[in-house]
Formats: sequence, structure tokens, C-alpha cells
Amino acid sequence: MKDFEEKIGRIQEKKQLGEIYLLRNQSKKGIGFFAEGNNFYPDFMLWIKKDNKQYLTFIDPKGIRNSKGINDAKIQFYKYLSETVQPQVMNEDLILNSFIISNTKWLEVNWKERLEIKDFNNAHVLFQHDQKSEYIGIMMNKIIERD
Repeated sequence: MKDFEEKIGRIQEKKQLGEIYLLRNQSKKGIGFFAEGNNFYPDFMLWIKKDNKQYLTFIDPKGIRNSKGINDAKIQFYKYLSETVQPQVMNEDLILNSFIISNTKWLEVNWKERLEIKDFNNAHVLFQHDQKSEYIGIMMNKIIERD
């Protein structure tokens, strides 16, 4: 997450974000999602405060070469949060999200379906190597645009 540390200051100022916290989740002891996330313990939690809203985003850097495809539970977790959990959150000022930061290069993803990078981005999968100068900005835009 060094990339994040290097870019967040500029993004924070540009988007007029308040406080930003990047927290490390404890593996198998911290926050985990079982049935809905296929025993998913995201490595990081990003907490952003902007105006009267709070954005909690679960981030998991991982290789996706051996994933089950775009419908893998860990990849689709953002949808579960948006469609199932978010409507149950009593506080409308808390926005939930998730992202996979792939350390597998786009061309090395050999799934049956051949997807473009934009298709992965729409499924909240960003490529650390292929999108090195822009993946954090893409993620931040998707987080803030959710409300």
C-alpha cells in the first residue's frame, strides 16, 4: 500500500476529503465475512470522512490468476455490500464498498471469459502493475461517487 501513501495527499486535497485512515485488518482474527464472502478477511480497511459522510472500504491486494472468474465471491463482495448490507445500514451517512487490488497482471489472467481492464474496474478489480499511475485515483473516484 506504499502506492496509496504516496498518492493520497494529492487526492485528499483535490477531492476536499476530511480525515483518511488506512487500517490493517488482522488475518483470521479481524473483520471477516464468511458465507457471503467465502471466508473473506480483507487485508485493509479504508475509512474516509468527507463532510457529513463516512466511507468504509474493504481492500484486499491479491493475485487473481487462480480465482474462479469475475463471479468469485471475493470479487463480487462489493455488490453484496451495496445490494444487501447497505440497505440495512441504519446510518445513511455510512457508505460501504470493497475492492480487489490485483498483483496479477491483466494479461496473465487466463479466465474463460476475456475481459477488458474497464470490465474488471467496473467489478472493483484494479491492477496494481498495469494501472500503476491511476488505480488509486480510480478507486477513490468509485468510493466517493457511490453516494
